[in-house]
Amino acid sequence: NMTFVWSEISFLSKWWDKASATQKQQFRRLLHEGRLEILTGGWVMSDEAVSSIFGLTNQMIEGHSWLKRNLNYKPKYSVSLDPFGQGSSMPYILKNSGIEGMMIQRLHFAWKHWLGEHKNGDFLWSQRFDSTGKHSIHCLNAHYDLYPTKHRHAFIIMSKINNILGNEHEEHLQYMTPVSSQNILHLADELMGQYRRTASLTSTTWLLQELETIFNLMNPLNGTNNIHNYDKLFQFINANPQRYNARVQFGTILRYFKAVKDSHVELPTFQGDFFPYSDTYFPYSPAYWVGYYGTRPFWKKLSREAEDELRKAEILFTFTLNHLRQQNHSSEAQHIQTISAKLLVQRQLQTYHSYTNAVGESFANLADQVPLKFPADGTTKKIVFFNSLGWTKSHLVRILVETPFVSVYGTSGEPVSSQINPKLGTTENGDSGIFDGYYELVFVAYLQPLAHYYEIQREEDRKRAKTAVTTSIVDQQSYITMENDEIAAYFDGKEGLLKGITRKAEQLTTKVNLTYGKYDTSFGSGAYLLRPHIDSKTNLLANCRNESGAQLYVVSGPVMQEVTDIQKPYRLFYLTNSVKPQGTKFGEFFMSFQTDLETREKSFNDDSLEPRKYVSCNKLCLYPRRTGGKTFLNFGGSSHGFTSTKSGQLEAIFDRRLPYDDARGMDEGVNDPEDMVSNYVLLLEPLLKVQGDKAWAPTLEIQRASKFLNFQPTAFVYDSIASDNKNMHRNCPIYQAVSG
Repeated sequence: NMTFVWSEISFLSKWWDKASATQKQQFRRLLHEGRLEILTGGWVMSDEAVSSIFGLTNQMIEGHSWLKRNLNYKPKYSVSLDPFGQGSSMPYILKNSGIEGMMIQRLHFAWKHWLGEHKNGDFLWSQRFDSTGKHSIHCLNAHYDLYPTKHRHAFIIMSKINNILGNEHEEHLQYMTPVSSQNILHLADELMGQYRRTASLTSTTWLLQELETIFNLMNPLNGTNNIHNYDKLFQFINANPQRYNARVQFGTILRYFKAVKDSHVELPTFQGDFFPYSDTYFPYSPAYWVGYYGTRPFWKKLSREAEDELRKAEILFTFTLNHLRQQNHSSEAQHIQTISAKLLVQRQLQTYHSYTNAVGESFANLADQVPLKFPADGTTKKIVFFNSLGWTKSHLVRILVETPFVSVYGTSGEPVSSQINPKLGTTENGDSGIFDGYYELVFVAYLQPLAHYYEIQREEDRKRAKTAVTTSIVDQQSYITMENDEIAAYFDGKEGLLKGITRKAEQLTTKVNLTYGKYDTSFGSGAYLLRPHIDSKTNLLANCRNESGAQLYVVSGPVMQEVTDIQKPYRLFYLTNSVKPQGTKFGEFFMSFQTDLETREKSFNDDSLEPRKYVSCNKLCLYPRRTGGKTFLNFGGSSHGFTSTKSGQLEAIFDRRLPYDDARGMDEGVNDPEDMVSNYVLLLEPLLKVQGDKAWAPTLEIQRASKFLNFQPTAFVYDSIASDNKNMHRNCPIYQAVSG
């Protein structure tokens, strides 16, 4: 009569690949009998604080597809035990994937207390935009802080019941007591007393209590003895209804949710999320798990880029397969389907690279790093851009070339405005300045949905090449103004840092004092927890400057303007950080914007699905800041921890290097930094006069800017002998596949 649950499909698939035919048959039998229940069905038990809506959805599709193929099974209920805090995106995804109920574990300790005090352990989790309840889902808050037995209030009695205990219970070995006829009455009374106290935290007459975890079942003998003890107690309690007035049995989450549903209890409704997560374990004071929002940013960005490539590969694959089917190329379609099965195993980046290799005539080129060469035989370069978004987008293209005498032409052969920039940067030995023999070709590409191409030709008539570029070292006591028809940006002439932005159409100006700094680390600040020395703020760029300030360059041309600090380049609208802390090994490294906005205590956070408003928030990820008729927004290309310690300030932790372990399971500090580039979009908007929640809802411009930051177009480059445009079109296999 024992029952079990399984959650993450990634581990199940690994076991399944090595399981024997008999084991697979037994597994299917347990599923059919209801003694084994698969929960959620996702590839992993996903965190919401640092993930994207695409990642959350994709891993659900991956896991559910595996269950359908191998077991013909569809999960009905979900469990989330280990993510640090719970967002509102997963309830929406779960409900729309067929999940009927969910159980969550790790919440802020104050939320745990409030839900228990008000008997709201069971509630309907609804979406703010859903007025009909269509997307609401029954949610159960697990009544204790963590899933291991030692973190429950019933620890002592459960320790008595457990015959052989694992390492996590060594401090309570004195309580080990096998169940016998002499002590069964006493142990049953204690167990039922604990169950009743726990049940008082909810408004239903049912209680779901986890009995064992993987930590207890590592030793098979341990699990067997413990289950025998529980079985004796359950039989004794059920045989004495007059004494206990209860029935106890082994079960799964499905049985609990079905029992609550059949009891027709009216559940309260909750909207919002449960961020951030906080505990009080050690050092027995509130500890906020917000440090991991910015820990190891290199891997967070790599994950987002892998998601982008996977998404593009899936779109291109779908178009290719449909094109072959429409042309009745059954053998080629079957070949593509065979490749698809292999790609599902290789996953994400391998998927993308396998697909691009299979294309044949084209190759993916990191055009901003690998210089393009133009031989004298008339060879041109054709660049096919794959825009995976569903709308036309202007995109600033920057390509490294070995000659400044090149021109750009559009699809119909029309000349495209372009400019040649000097290549600025720092060599491996630390020298900085202009690189000889390398140039940067820049032009604005107006990309249609899906695919669009441009052609780059070597110019024999050097007068036709767009080399009209002004480059100068800035007077370091002056201000730099860079502008176009829509905005103007003001930079400090000495440091090269952003100081203000003006939106011309609305004559809207805001001060933006950009700085880079570092907080010293403190004991207890680690991979998960953020506990910096707030009073130890230092200027991060102080060690990168000489007495005269930064080494600045201004590049101006018909296409774009740019101010570059050799230590960290950034661009109009798009801010790019490549700051490498020098002279220090450990610290909390941040980027700060001090604006003239009166934000007071209101802040906003984008949780992938929708933005939410917070009041008096502390140590939260947040994005929009609105006040006084204008809004200043900062979009990050990947997860970062944002906070605001005073009115008008927005601060982002972009890297963390820590010597200490925070006693939350890592058993190490964070001392393995990787060099990376952080990308942000800064946006100044007027605050529209609308009513209610729409006042802070994201505008179309905001949504598109955010999407474009995460789903950048991909450039495919190949050689083409100059000829008429019609033949060039046919010679582009990617373009043909997409257009088909």
